[in-house]
Amino acid sequence: MSEKTQTERELLMERADLMGLEYKRNIPTDKLRKLVEGELTPNEDNTVKVEKTKVDVNQVRVDFRKEQTALTRIILTCNDPQMKDWETTPYLHVSNSILSLPRITVPFGVEWHVPKIYLDMLKNQNCTITVKSKNEQGRPITVPKEIKKYNIQELPPLTPDELAELKQSQLMRDGVAKA
Repeated sequence: MSEKTQTERELLMERADLMGLEYKRNIPTDKLRKLVEGELTPNEDNTVKVEKTKVDVNQVRVDFRKEQTALTRIILTCNDPQMKDWETTPYLHVSNSILSLPRITVPFGVEWHVPKIYLDMLKNQNCTITVKSKNEQGRPITVPKEIKKYNIQELPPLTPDELAELKQSQLMRDGVAKA
């Protein structure tokens, strides 16, 4: 004889009872699942209430744009042997329905300010190199190995004194006497 198998709802109700959660018996299964998984919290009277929140899409877009275009100061070096003679990265470009940024290159070995979205792109790039190894018989073989394409040293933001000094040096270098 086989035992009667429990439905997902019955299992969720049993689990909620074991956890000491109170809920109405006619609660939808989706809400019960969220309650058991901790995504919903009971009110003061131990009933579950889901509030719909208004989302301002324009504000979300503005916040996303600010977050992704925030500049980070870095020094970038390249691990890719095929790029050993390069002085900068290849052109980088980001464009989607919310954000479209111009194409940029980042020079190697120089302090540079890079938007966060490009920094994340650089962090996720890998390349393949070949390394010498030995097989089971002890014979030398060449094996491909995947490594990070770039070493990225993230630097702290410039202090106000450093910014003033940088501004002064740029003005002097350009020969412009702007204030």
